[in-house]
Amino acid sequence: YIAADDWETEEEFDRSGERNVEWMLSDIGQFLSPEAAVLDIGCGIGRMLKPLAQRFRKVYGVDISPEMIRRAKQRMKGLKNVEVWANNGRDLRPLRAEQIDLALSLIVFQHIPNPEIIRGYIHDTYRVLKPGGLFKFQVWGRDDTAEAAKTEEESERDTWFGARFTEREMRQTTAEAGLLILSAYTWHQPELDYLFVVAQKPSP
Repeated sequence: YIAADDWETEEEFDRSGERNVEWMLSDIGQFLSPEAAVLDIGCGIGRMLKPLAQRFRKVYGVDISPEMIRRAKQRMKGLKNVEVWANNGRDLRPLRAEQIDLALSLIVFQHIPNPEIIRGYIHDTYRVLKPGGLFKFQVWGRDDTAEAAKTEEESERDTWFGARFTEREMRQTTAEAGLLILSAYTWHQPELDYLFVVAQKPSP
């Protein structure tokens, strides 16, 4: 299943990917070279891969679904700078350490019910980032109150509404992974609280 509003035609789908890439790069694009290697975590059938491939030297996509990856390979035919694979749902292998300049994840972690798996991805992203590399990702956000914490603890998470985090929790998780937080902010929409984090792997 692909959670995107613009799906009725291939053109609409491609435009939605372009808009999301522009959105994700809006506050970090100026720090990136066209020679960068970029990773899309949870790439699906490649909605954001194509516009990323037009901007950067090398683009990788990883997804837990072999069917999504099969379709992504079909859609990315002819783009020699794109490589995709199905992963084990817990880490980013077979990427090597310090191989990536920018890692992105949008509308993906919000579908993971187990918060430890999300934390694992953040830790493994540290591994694959080059020193100075950037990581921008999004999770479900929630209020930092006792009531919200109780609701989260009692909720039955699934692959539609996964784990939710306060900004404080996500700042702590990101820091524990070894990443420096450049910014964290919540995008509020009706029934949506998207928490974004922009982080960087420290240079030696």
